Amino acid sequence: MTALIKDGFWRERIKTVSTNTLPSMYKLLHETGRWDFFDFNWKEGIKPHIFWDSDIAKFMEAVCFALKYTEEGDARNLQYKSWMDDITRMILKAQQPDGYLNSYFTQVKPTERFKNVAEEHELYCCGHLIEAAVAYYEATGSKVLIECLCRYLDLICETFGDESGKLHGYPGHQEIELALVKLTKIVPEPRYKKLLDYFIEQRGYQNGKFYDDEVRARGLDPDTYRPRGDYDHLPGVHYDSHWPAPRSYWYLQADVPVREAHEVKGHAVRQVYFLTAVQAVASLKNDDGLRNSVKRLFRNMIDKKFYIHGGIGAIARWEGFGEDHDLRWDGYSETCASIGLVFLCEKMLLDHLDREVALVMERALYNDVLGGVSINGESYFYDQPIIGERGLKRSSWFSVSCCPPNVARLLNSLEKYAYSLSSDSVAVHLYIGAEIKNDHINMKLESEYPQKGRFKISLKTSKPISLAVRAPNHFKCSNTSFTERNGYLHFAPKVWDEVIDLEFDLKIEVIVPDDKVEANRGHLAVQRGPFVYALQKSGVQGDVSLSQLHIKRGQEFTEKLETIRDTKYISLSTTISGVVCKFVPYFVTGNEHPGEDFRMWIKESQ
Repeated sequence: MTALIKDGFWRERIKTVSTNTLPSMYKLLHETGRWDFFDFNWKEGIKPHIFWDSDIAKFMEAVCFALKYTEEGDARNLQYKSWMDDITRMILKAQQPDGYLNSYFTQVKPTERFKNVAEEHELYCCGHLIEAAVAYYEATGSKVLIECLCRYLDLICETFGDESGKLHGYPGHQEIELALVKLTKIVPEPRYKKLLDYFIEQRGYQNGKFYDDEVRARGLDPDTYRPRGDYDHLPGVHYDSHWPAPRSYWYLQADVPVREAHEVKGHAVRQVYFLTAVQAVASLKNDDGLRNSVKRLFRNMIDKKFYIHGGIGAIARWEGFGEDHDLRWDGYSETCASIGLVFLCEKMLLDHLDREVALVMERALYNDVLGGVSINGESYFYDQPIIGERGLKRSSWFSVSCCPPNVARLLNSLEKYAYSLSSDSVAVHLYIGAEIKNDHINMKLESEYPQKGRFKISLKTSKPISLAVRAPNHFKCSNTSFTERNGYLHFAPKVWDEVIDLEFDLKIEVIVPDDKVEANRGHLAVQRGPFVYALQKSGVQGDVSLSQLHIKRGQEFTEKLETIRDTKYISLSTTISGVVCKFVPYFVTGNEHPGEDFRMWIKESQ
């Protein structure tokens, strides 16, 4: 299959990743020592980190995904291939004779392999290297990296499992599970499938007993032990540990098996990465127990722990979930967590089409994910509280730099999330323009979204294909031969040679908060289409504090098409509290005036 995003809005964002984000990231990977360290040229004075391998791997993945937007032999194509070749060389060079592959442990702690699986990210890094290998194979057809990572996986299969003499454990940070889902589609090795099942089912066994055993093996007492906190990437945040108490295994979802879990807890990225893999396995095995666990935890997250801009995770200390309805304005909302939520929604939609799931994916993508990177593609938010104050602004890099390459790889593979294709079906989840082809399908999608509610599907097929399209609000469709189920328009299988026009309203909505969320009581927010809007200080005419302004439920706005660095958006102007104000989509904030105050929730007029 070939799929290229050709969309008025998203094409500019993807182009910026190619022209600005990837080159600046390549430079920073060198300047910060990551590249040399991965190439086993460690220089004294540079303090390496346990998951630098994952930064290189995600960059590799983003570059592989970007290759499809280049022409064979052009300058960018050659540059990408040069980077890919260099990373491939380094990965092959880093592999040890027994298959082990981790630059940190090989150079810094060669005798401590798999001694602290809970905290030290060996399996996490392996997962990202596997995903990079899969992306490299998809981009080039070469299995050289897949074969390399399979040798490492063979060692991991010999090390972990339920057999006597093996470690009866699982990763501290879920990620290898996602990678195994992707890899086993290419290499259907039974041992790898067994390892995937084991990591999912063993997690939380006996309330995290494995991590107790690890701590004791290092000569420490699990009754008093807490890992040291790493907050170097968060200025002004200081705790002695991510764990508020010993045995805080809920932080890494290891306090209870997933089949018994009823509440999303702990580190938000870990949680959604894990649920993504659980959903994939549930679909592959048609396991209703796992499927229902995902539905139950998704329900808890979206109903009680989901920010208006698509963010998840209110608590900075453990970068994750708080109690039900704790959606404090200075909450954490890590960019990677919303990216993980997009991953989860995609897997849920592959299993069962549901408009609500697609809307959650859209909200996360168009707001928290898109806001995680600047319009120029060269600075990032690590965390995204829904209020901007005290000079909050994006940074060019972080000591813990998981978010920048994560955004890049998602935007360069957006087609994987906007649509689902199988041998006999097509599903459209997001109104994003594209050209998609496989052996039996030729589809062109033309979109004026998110500025206007117009979407055109031109579909030709050589065999009967069913089509499903997410139903918008208040729409008109040129083809009325559909049935509507779970918020999707379902067209029966047929040989297609047809154009379907979909028109729908993009009304401005004033959002009334859930009264259970204390932080939002007495406030209103504004939404149009997929965007949640924010009011910046520069959008207020006059020297008035944002906290002094009030809007009403029937507030009227004037729409205006504006452009920032070739990206078009609709601004909304109105008069509130006697002051002319301009609201902009959240992702626009902090681009023209980095660090200026903004807020999404505005006091309600009484």
